[in-house]
Amino acid sequence: MRQPGLMRKNRNRKNHSMLKKFFTREVKLGLLAVICAFVLFFGLNFLKGINIFNPTNCYFVKYSDLGGLMVSSPVYIKGYKVGQISDINYDFTQENPFVVTLDIDTDIQLPNDVVAQLHDDGLLGGKCISLSFAPSNMVYAKRGDTIQSEIIPNMTEMLTEVVMPRLNGTMNKLDTLLLAMSTIAQSEDLAQSMKSIRGLTSNLEATSGELATVCEKGVPGMIDGVNKATSTLTEVGRKVTALPLENTVDSLNMAVGEFYTVVQKMSSTEGTMGRLINDPALYDNLSQASSNANALVLDIKDHPKRYINVSIFGRKEK
Repeated sequence: MRQPGLMRKNRNRKNHSMLKKFFTREVKLGLLAVICAFVLFFGLNFLKGINIFNPTNCYFVKYSDLGGLMVSSPVYIKGYKVGQISDINYDFTQENPFVVTLDIDTDIQLPNDVVAQLHDDGLLGGKCISLSFAPSNMVYAKRGDTIQSEIIPNMTEMLTEVVMPRLNGTMNKLDTLLLAMSTIAQSEDLAQSMKSIRGLTSNLEATSGELATVCEKGVPGMIDGVNKATSTLTEVGRKVTALPLENTVDSLNMAVGEFYTVVQKMSSTEGTMGRLINDPALYDNLSQASSNANALVLDIKDHPKRYINVSIFGRKEK
């Protein structure tokens, strides 16, 4: 009777021999080739940016010119990548010969008025497609539909069409300006002006030297004079501060008060001066008396004998 352990050992040897017969060198090479093909396929799609495990929706768009657009180029919506180009077909008998296949993620629903804009992907990034649409449109395109297309001019075309004409105009103006500057530089007036400027510069240098000499010699004396004047003013201020200004101000206030009293008395009719100033009749009488006295003095001068009688012989004259 055989032992159980020996039977199990013999069975294992049989299985191992069968597997060894099945996994021959040819089978191993075939499995290695399949694995390499799968890795190569997955790697190429990964390098292209294609995720074979992510389902996508297919859309078509037609262009008249691709401008360098290639398979696996990205598709953006507002700068966010939502898919890529999976295939490009062409038929040059058509007006728009290029038919581009877009693979878009299934979670992106495109409205039926979506526009596929072909433009540059940066300065050195080749071409790409951006999808533009109105968010308010709720009617969506179906898988396999052909959507609208638009080609946006690239930087080179914009430079050629817009910038170059302006640059040519600027260059023409620059040539004219350089020609005018050359004419001015070769004219005799400019040479004469340069001579005048040199002479003016020499005069300025001489004047600067004289000013430096004056500053070295005269300024210290002026500063000493200013210092002396400042000292004198300081001494005068000190003496003025030492004067009894309060008593002087009090005396001036008293004098002003007395003068104000005299003025008030002169303005009133109580005193003699007030009556003379404020009484017109008295003024008229004094004026009349002065006129009479003046007439009397004139009459005495003209006829002194009427008022003075001098008789040497004791006889009167009429």
